[in-house]
Amino acid sequence: MVPTESFRDLEIFQSAVREGSFSGAARSLGMTQPAVSLAIARLERQLGTTLFDRQSSGKRQGFVTRTGEVLAAHTSRAIAEMDEATDAITAMEGRRPVRIGLPPIITHHYFPGGLDSLANACGTHPVEILSYGSERMHTELERHGIDVGMIASVEVSLGLPRVRGWKVGSFPFLVALPKASRLADRGSVGIDELEALGLPILSFTGDFVQREALALLLGHDGHELGVAAETDQPEMMRRLVVAGMGVGVATSIAFEKTQKDLCLLPLVGKRPLSFNVFVFDDVARSVRPEAELVCAIKRVLFQAARARREV
Repeated sequence: MVPTESFRDLEIFQSAVREGSFSGAARSLGMTQPAVSLAIARLERQLGTTLFDRQSSGKRQGFVTRTGEVLAAHTSRAIAEMDEATDAITAMEGRRPVRIGLPPIITHHYFPGGLDSLANACGTHPVEILSYGSERMHTELERHGIDVGMIASVEVSLGLPRVRGWKVGSFPFLVALPKASRLADRGSVGIDELEALGLPILSFTGDFVQREALALLLGHDGHELGVAAETDQPEMMRRLVVAGMGVGVATSIAFEKTQKDLCLLPLVGKRPLSFNVFVFDDVARSVRPEAELVCAIKRVLFQAARARREV
């Protein structure tokens, strides 16, 4: 039996599995990489096995050992059970917050003036805003850890059991280049051209749907992508591109405030992809907030989407 004090180590382990590296887990959790390594080492000593192949870090395929895969399956269920128990207890005591998922890029696009409208809709009810990237948000929704919110996907529907989704926007993927780039006068650029020219690719981290799109466009199904650098901040992406560190690949709304500094070209490939935005609510949560509250929050989200379409 895993002691209670080791539960945080399991959460760190799960993040390392999801991110494909200890450094990715550290970024996702706001920790240092040595702290992540120590947590994994504690679990390995306790279980008497090796959970990760350190030589495969960052490659995803082969990074998690066979025993690590077994633990990962059980860890996901354990964390979901703990979340449900916590929700049930806080609901019994009248302090269970509504969990609203809003990825940062989507928030900046649809709520440029702040979240006052959401705060007004929630009134005095406790609120927890989860600003995960859409890929991590998808993982949370798979275990029914979020009540309502917005999420992006490259698919035409969310495809999650008992999670309702309404598509409210669709945006292209772009390549961001320095103004002086030799490709700047092109009408578009293909992913095969980027590979042929050997241009370093800058990407968002694995928490974001942009990384999934890049993997699909490159045709590597999430394995090694040849990414020179990754970030979770659009402003950092802009700085790296302007400094000539590589070309950025992201949805058009990630570059809304940086167009004057960059050359932005549509990214084309064998599989056309779009950054599709959905409003969602989860009808499978074990302890759900009041239906009227969820409806009020969804009205604000739909109004924000409609307002942006009318701009």
